[in-house]
Amino acid sequence: MSEWQESKPQLDYVSESQPLVMRATWTLKMQSVGLWTSNFPATVWLDKMIHVFGQFDSGEVVWEGSNDGTHWLRLEHLRFPYEDLTPAGVTPAMIRPKVLHGTNETALTAILVGRKP
Repeated sequence: MSEWQESKPQLDYVSESQPLVMRATWTLKMQSVGLWTSNFPATVWLDKMIHVFGQFDSGEVVWEGSNDGTHWLRLEHLRFPYEDLTPAGVTPAMIRPKVLHGTNETALTAILVGRKP
């Protein structure tokens, strides 16, 4: 498969009583890439955590960061708040999940939860 399947995130607040906690959820399959949305700017939602679950079936998920939405770099050290995530140590404005490998059985859910300080 040569083309990436795009997955748009579903955005919601974790609860009505917690408007400072937002969740982005992507549904991913083999050769999927999560689309970023400007409604969830990574630099505003400082405290973050990620979860990936489902049927991996040899699938590999990586997280990527970008400041312009065109040039994406693999995030090597996933620890939040951001510290040296990119080779240049720059905090990316946007992050997204990407499935590099897998089979037709690969079916994953990637969740990014962010909290405003």
